[in-house]
Amino acid sequence: MKLAARRGIGLAITDHNQVSGVAEAERQGIRVPPLIPPGIEVSANDGPHILLYFYSVSDLLDFYRCHVEKNRRNGPYTAIHLDTSEILDRREATPASPPRRIPAATPS
Repeated sequence: MKLAARRGIGLAITDHNQVSGVAEAERQGIRVPPLIPPGIEVSANDGPHILLYFYSVSDLLDFYRCHVEKNRRNGPYTAIHLDTSEILDRREATPASPPRRIPAATPS
């Protein structure tokens, strides 16, 4: 993360069925231009690994606590107790913060 920040490379953090990477980056105050989209890789019960992105860390944490955490099995890489359609329905129904404008890069 720090190397990416020094090089000005944007990236996303998507842990398997957990949110510790995003929480740690926020705790350390790491900011990678233009932003780090908070996300999670959810392992669905029917096989797919679904990448979900959020506008804010609080939106991610709310979704995780309400839908992923209580449906987890043992171990972070094991599929949760929800199928793909259930995960997508719950994400679609989750209120999200409005998108914020990202300032355009200024020439050096």
